[in-house]
Amino acid sequence: MTSATFSVGLYPSEADWGWRRILAQEGLPFRESSEPVSPVTAFAGRLPDWFETYLSGGGTAVVSGAPDVDGVLPRSQQALVHRFLTPGSQVHCEAPCIIRVFEGEGEGQIRLHEDRKVKGENDPDCYSAVLTKRVGAGSVIYTGIPMTELLAVGGDRLRRFSPFTEVTERVSGVDKADVADSLVWMLQAAFRSAGIPYVRLARFPEAARSVFVLRVDVDGVYGDRARRLAEVASECGIRASFFFNGSLCDEFGGDLTGWWRQHEVGQHGYLHNVFDSVDANRRNLEHGAAWVRDLTGNQPVGFVAPRGLWNRAIEEALLAYGYVYSADFGLDFDSLPFRTPGGIWQVPMHPYSPERARVFAEDSGLPPPTADVVRRHYLNVIGDQVQRGRPVHVYGHPEILGSMADEVIPALAEAVTAYQLVGMTLSQFAGWWVERASAGMRLTVDSDRRRVSIEFDGDPRPVEVHTPVPVSVRVAGEGTEVPGGVGPTVVGRRGNATLGATGGVG
Repeated sequence: MTSATFSVGLYPSEADWGWRRILAQEGLPFRESSEPVSPVTAFAGRLPDWFETYLSGGGTAVVSGAPDVDGVLPRSQQALVHRFLTPGSQVHCEAPCIIRVFEGEGEGQIRLHEDRKVKGENDPDCYSAVLTKRVGAGSVIYTGIPMTELLAVGGDRLRRFSPFTEVTERVSGVDKADVADSLVWMLQAAFRSAGIPYVRLARFPEAARSVFVLRVDVDGVYGDRARRLAEVASECGIRASFFFNGSLCDEFGGDLTGWWRQHEVGQHGYLHNVFDSVDANRRNLEHGAAWVRDLTGNQPVGFVAPRGLWNRAIEEALLAYGYVYSADFGLDFDSLPFRTPGGIWQVPMHPYSPERARVFAEDSGLPPPTADVVRRHYLNVIGDQVQRGRPVHVYGHPEILGSMADEVIPALAEAVTAYQLVGMTLSQFAGWWVERASAGMRLTVDSDRRRVSIEFDGDPRPVEVHTPVPVSVRVAGEGTEVPGGVGPTVVGRRGNATLGATGGVG
């Protein structure tokens, strides 16, 4: 029996950055080539002349933004839509864009007549979001939604962002976490079609269910509220990440007498704004860092942008200043970390804060959010993120969250224990993810596709194996038998375990 090194093929195009992000997040080895080099190849928008021949010969293609290809793909038409139901999870994904809809049965759903009532069970012009077609000995998993391009676009707007609240925030105009999940679903479907076990790096330290990060943007100290928030977090065993905005702390002052020493301290700029010029952003970074140094005697551990804003000018300023990461919901939220094309790591967060909820309530003529409402929202988000295999990264401010810390934070700590999450600061999680990105996982697959060998450039790491049939897996020389069809199985340093339906180790 023969074996061969395996990597996903990536056909280069202007729209392929989204695939690069997904493949990097999954930790999958891939090879960019304008020629067929792998039994599984990812495409974005543009297809080569050899596409049909590749499929007929047994190749498996996974295509984002599929074009009209006569004789290969079904009849299609273009449409402008604002959202779609994702494959697998059937979640509404906000994604305004021009798409191509294809005839045929598949997964997920696109409605051309959005926001209309269904009369008499008649709901015309509904199309599948993702389809599969056999072509000769191979197959293609495809969507006419330009998902890889949606991951790359900027732009934010005021909108609802979570099924657990009516509160709005100025967030990315696209639900990129759901788009990313859809692309992963397609990639896994392609592996299944090719008969190859899907192996990815475990997403969290020691293959935990998720991580828990509590970030506090100190946009004002507000008397003893920042201190109380820090104290309650410490009492609950949570080391939080406090990011200070100098000008607002000067304006809304209070107790700064050392409580921050038990936590991580970063900066949030001096002025609470992001600017169009690199120089203006750099001055704001320098002033913000100086303010934190005056408080703590140390350099801030990192930076997160004011107002959740993101643009090229702030990215270039961060690079020039030597910062590694940021976390800005104007670019993305609720997602796994990723590296921007410019080179900054984004560690997306959940954009709900009690402070924004209060403003929304005032604008809507509603009563202010209670501690119970805030607590329930955070707990819903924790459960949802764990179920989806995403980080739990929540935030708030001293102004409101600090006033209800005793009623909210202990419940979050209980959830961290119940879900067996790894508590980390923002810098710790960012650092762990950057290190994970250098793992250099290498896969060797036997010709019968029932044996997989996994090696690493660095230290061995746990992996998740998704397979519908039993396979033999060797990680850094240590072998184990993985049952098929029982859900993802963790193999590696943590020992072997099957992931439950919620994504946690059972």
